[in-house]
Amino acid sequence: MGKRKTLTVIGMMSGTSFDGVDAAIVKTNGDTIQSLGKTYESSYSDSLRKKIRDLINKKNSIRLLLDVEEEITREHARVVKELLKKANIKSSDIDLIGFHGQAIYHNPLRKKTLIIGNPSLLSELTQISVVADFRSKDISRGGQGAPLVPFYHKALCDHLPKPVAVLNIGGVSNVTYVGEKDLMAFDIGPGSALIDDWVYEREKKHFDESGKIARNGIPNESLLEVFMKNKFFNAKPPKSLDRNKFRAILKKMDGLDTKDGAATLTYLTARSIKNAQKFFPQPPKKWIVCGGGCKNLFLMDILQKQYNFDIMSLEDFHVFDVASINPDFVEAQAFGFLAVRSHYNLPLSAPYTTGVSSEVSGGAFYRF
Repeated sequence: MGKRKTLTVIGMMSGTSFDGVDAAIVKTNGDTIQSLGKTYESSYSDSLRKKIRDLINKKNSIRLLLDVEEEITREHARVVKELLKKANIKSSDIDLIGFHGQAIYHNPLRKKTLIIGNPSLLSELTQISVVADFRSKDISRGGQGAPLVPFYHKALCDHLPKPVAVLNIGGVSNVTYVGEKDLMAFDIGPGSALIDDWVYEREKKHFDESGKIARNGIPNESLLEVFMKNKFFNAKPPKSLDRNKFRAILKKMDGLDTKDGAATLTYLTARSIKNAQKFFPQPPKKWIVCGGGCKNLFLMDILQKQYNFDIMSLEDFHVFDVASINPDFVEAQAFGFLAVRSHYNLPLSAPYTTGVSSEVSGGAFYRF
């Protein structure tokens, strides 16, 4: 194949924290990143968050699922239009939208996953072709279906001394290890989901802003020891998680007050991240942290000051025609990148990222 044409795409992500939609413009040929463009984010309404929470916690019905799917899709379409306005471009200037959708359920052992969103409707509303359903082919070939962002992380770190670890802290934490020749990725354990759920149940707040609640608490060491004995933490990669995999933990914390519980769960996230290092071929020279969890300053302090992680801020990236990279938009950018890889039938996953039988592309096209 000759040199691949660079495409201008919009990547979109609504993560397992179900806090809203992130969108980002990327120019790429699916191998390298030519430039990163404007970004836009929008929070879900409280009512939509509640509906998604009900679906994830299995208070569901077909009617609720379809209503939520349409509402999520229309919100994505609105975000696309706002991003185009912000970038002062038209829909005809965009080649593709990479549409992840909203993850509701993921059980790799049963080879089942559910991500909702209507790509046909999104294409009609935006007048742009859409690539969606990034996981299904991987799962049908024996893969975990996640994580899907390692090839983007590799491209992002192309200029950095290796090895480097890219840590994404969303509802679930995952990591990509990029060596000179090695590439591996896996879900680590709880990210922000348990902390968010704990704080929401106790305080009706959607998250622990900057980790302020946890910072004032004392972690329960005996509970942490019990939690870290979960067999998932010793299972060899590749491996992936559903957002609610560890939710039963919350029931074992009924005796803790809000701040001590938040501290315990924050340390659980930190220790699971530290634990992940034992699977790396070599210690990383740098850690790059992205996702909403990087705003939890208490969690970042634990990683840097207690566990001695050498964390490189994405604000130090002076490449791709931007002065810095906003860590909130890395996953959105990744799904724009993956849309182009899908367009060119390039692998989206591999045995060393999801455990799939061989490198496989994926994605379904909804052409406008």
